[in-house]
Amino acid sequence: MPVVFLGGIFYTWHQLTPLPVMQVVTLIDPLTWISEAIRAILTPQIESIPLAVTMTGIVVWIVVLGLTAAKRFHRMVYNH
Repeated sequence: MPVVFLGGIFYTWHQLTPLPVMQVVTLIDPLTWISEAIRAILTPQIESIPLAVTMTGIVVWIVVLGLTAAKRFHRMVYNH
């Protein structure tokens, strides 16, 4: 549930300006980057994080989570 509520689905990242701590916390959630990218493409009239920045965030999360998954898989398979 926290992933969905902090993922920027129901609000834009810029709407959290009065709560700067929450802006930082939501950036830790990978869903925020996806939500903001979709919002930037489908509704350009609504202020959102620029598409180039969101694409960078998505790529970073793919790399981080991919490496974490590969490391865990390797540990599970080869280190019984």
